[in-house]
Amino acid sequence: VPNTEKEFDVDTILVAVGLSPLNEISKKAKEFKIPTYVAGDADQIAEASAAIFTGKIIGYKILKDNGFDVEVPKEWEDIAEMLQSKSGKIKKFIPNPIQKNKVYPIIRCNQEIPCDPCEKSCPKNLIKLEGNKLTGCPEFNGECIGCMRCIASCPGLAITLVDRRGDNNKIAVVTLPWEMPEDIVKIGDEIKTKGFEGEFVGMGKVVDIKDSPLKDRRKLLSLEVPTNDAELVAGIQVREPETGKMPENIANMSDDTNIADMDDDVIICRCERITKKQILEHIKNGCSDFNSLKAALRVGMGPCGGKTCADLVYKIFREAGVNPEKIEHGTVRPFEQEVRLKAFLKGDEK
Repeated sequence: VPNTEKEFDVDTILVAVGLSPLNEISKKAKEFKIPTYVAGDADQIAEASAAIFTGKIIGYKILKDNGFDVEVPKEWEDIAEMLQSKSGKIKKFIPNPIQKNKVYPIIRCNQEIPCDPCEKSCPKNLIKLEGNKLTGCPEFNGECIGCMRCIASCPGLAITLVDRRGDNNKIAVVTLPWEMPEDIVKIGDEIKTKGFEGEFVGMGKVVDIKDSPLKDRRKLLSLEVPTNDAELVAGIQVREPETGKMPENIANMSDDTNIADMDDDVIICRCERITKKQILEHIKNGCSDFNSLKAALRVGMGPCGGKTCADLVYKIFREAGVNPEKIEHGTVRPFEQEVRLKAFLKGDEK
């Protein structure tokens, strides 16, 4: 968004976007009619649960093809297809009605994704997925016992627990998932509370930090907050946010600068730090061959093997007006390591 750019001083940036299937070896194997089994990211990029489940199905198929008396249940294929499907629509978050003198969860999961740990974790079966579908949004209804297992189980940290059972009707206790290092906050600290969109809610007092009943790297942090804030609190603020500054090239930009031209500085090949401008210069000089770009700029020669930049480079070719049929695709040399099948067997490997 023009004129909203901010610059921050940081030591490290972790980037995990633009993934594509690790299918070079499997595609080559199929090209030479070699029987091939594919699962997980070698098949398609999806949630971890999809990779685990498709791996289970492939394991059964390998057993069957090797003479074992096993069958893949039909419903497994349906579940795998659902797990690999794209996320559904995002719904407006509507908190549960206030329940005075009770304990109850606030579930902020408002997008249709294949996920059900909260439903499975509730010992009283009070959390149900909408429409009884794995992709349904979870809904709570009933008398909660305050076990906090749903908070501990949610991979999205999307559940908090409101406890209004205390004697003071002006104060409620909110428990939320906590995965920060020790000593970031301590019992007794007064701390700012934040809402679902990161907005300031009010102040809370840390009254307890305890281990999660389900996950060893997650703790449960409990706060005393005003009762009117209880349903709104989704997290806490542990430090003041940095405001950043406008980058100099933006601040000094004249009114007639074309924002699109600034894309030239975007790094396309992160491994070798090659910019869009460098790639465009070669294309404008008549290059339509990925291997030529690789030889000249080292595009696609980093540790990722071109998995993050290749698709972007082909997009730049098309944007520059190169006929897709005239683009020479690069030679793929994926990393490979042979592993004997017995390495996956349990028990005595001898």
